[in-house]
Amino acid sequence: MCHQDGFLLLQTVIIENAADSSSEGYIEGFDGNGYISLAIAYVSGTICDWLAPSTRALLGLKLTFALGALTYAFFISTFYTLSKELLYAASASIGLGSALLRVSQVPSFSLKCDQG
Repeated sequence: MCHQDGFLLLQTVIIENAADSSSEGYIEGFDGNGYISLAIAYVSGTICDWLAPSTRALLGLKLTFALGALTYAFFISTFYTLSKELLYAASASIGLGSALLRVSQVPSFSLKCDQG
C-alpha cells in the first residue's frame, strides 16, 4: 500500500468518527447528521470541480486561494452556533472551497518550482 492509500484510509477513519459522533445525538439539542453533512460536501465538491477552473481564471490565483480558505473558516464557525441548516449550508460551501483549493494548488506549486 502506497502512502497515498494510507492517507485516504486515515482520512476516511477520521471522517467516519466525526460523522458517528454527530449523528448519534452527541450534543443535546442538536440533531444535525454528520453523514448528510459529508454527503452534501462531497456532492457539492464534485459539482464545483467543473466550475472551479473558470472561477480561478476570473479571480486569479491568490483570490481563489483566499475564497477557498474562507469557506473552511465559515464551516468551522458554524460550530459556534449549532444549527442543522447552517451546518448543511456550510457543508455545501466547503465543497466549493475544496474544489477551489484543489484547482489553485497545482499552478501555485508549478510557479514555485520554476522559481527554484
